[in-house]
Amino acid sequence: MTNTCKLLLVEDHTFYAKGVEASLPKNAGLQVVGHCTNLKDALNSIQHLQPHIVLLDVRLGSENGLDLVELCRAKGLKTKFIVLSADERYTLHANAASIGIAAVLPKMIMLDQLLNTIIAVHLNKYVRPEAGDKALVKFLQEETLTERQIEVCELLMDGNSKNEIARILGRSPHTVDSQIRTIYAKLEIKTREELLLLKIPSNRKVDS
Repeated sequence: MTNTCKLLLVEDHTFYAKGVEASLPKNAGLQVVGHCTNLKDALNSIQHLQPHIVLLDVRLGSENGLDLVELCRAKGLKTKFIVLSADERYTLHANAASIGIAAVLPKMIMLDQLLNTIIAVHLNKYVRPEAGDKALVKFLQEETLTERQIEVCELLMDGNSKNEIARILGRSPHTVDSQIRTIYAKLEIKTREELLLLKIPSNRKVDS
């Protein structure tokens, strides 16, 4: 890489952010220019520091990190975004792609993979891999589940409790409970075990 790539870390867990910064090799042509924990500070930093790439967490306390992308686009800022998230849902990848996020990576990523992705995104050479179970999401959409319900559905299938889902999605447990009851009604099931069976294509009902 001929030019230094300036990085801004937007992550509400300071320990993790410091770990990422410390792990980046000094001779890789990368420079961390700042670290923010909320949307307001992040937007101000992007305007003033003009980083090439923002390494972005999806959840910033009660805020949705993806909103930062929309805020930047509204101001005409061309910063590129790489999401680092513990969330592996297909809907996250799809939503990220739809708003122009360059890449979505797991938080527990190997350093060489993170470096390669940053460099590829900076050089406009990153190729987005296929992610998640598109066939399952398509099936759920055909069953008239909304995007928000599909998010809950995927997290249920991954073994998360109602309270964990509420925390991950930034919703109240009451809202999540209501959404789960609606999901079960639409899919004509009564238990999580029945929901898990739908991950197997042969168990999905087909209209005659």
